[in-house]
Amino acid sequence: MAFAATTTEYTFEMHIDAPANEVFPLLCPVRENDWVIGWEDAATLIHSQSGVAELGAVFQTNHGDTPETWVITVHEADTHVAFARFDGNVVKRLVIDLKEQGGRTDMLWTTFQTGTSDVGNASIARTSEEAYRATYASLETMLQHYLDTGEMISPEALHQQACASPVRRRDLSG
Repeated sequence: MAFAATTTEYTFEMHIDAPANEVFPLLCPVRENDWVIGWEDAATLIHSQSGVAELGAVFQTNHGDTPETWVITVHEADTHVAFARFDGNVVKRLVIDLKEQGGRTDMLWTTFQTGTSDVGNASIARTSEEAYRATYASLETMLQHYLDTGEMISPEALHQQACASPVRRRDLSG
């Protein structure tokens, strides 16, 4: 019997009170050290000619047992950035579309996941909409706080924030 990959898609809408030209540079494996709690200990830049986010930049993250390798596959200033991620069992694509309106930036974060093994399929099956929503709502809070204050939010203050942004999951498996 042939392997049947599990594939899902999640979306999250972020609304940041800052212009896109201030938001976009922060969507970077180096600049996230400034505003994402725990990023400095979890991320390592592997390759970038400029030293920050750019097309083809490669970095790794380690948030658990298995490190993920990321590649920036699209990098269009102030409008669009995309990443491919692989941990050996799941391939993920993260696509972030930015649209500025009146000094505010609306972003659509879309994550596509495809299992490449039974272990990967099981990992995807354990991913809940609530966990996805909580993760990206936290990122929205961290990003807005940084843009408002120039400082990283404390873990305690982040914990106090409500996570109420919409998320949708579509099962794309055949």
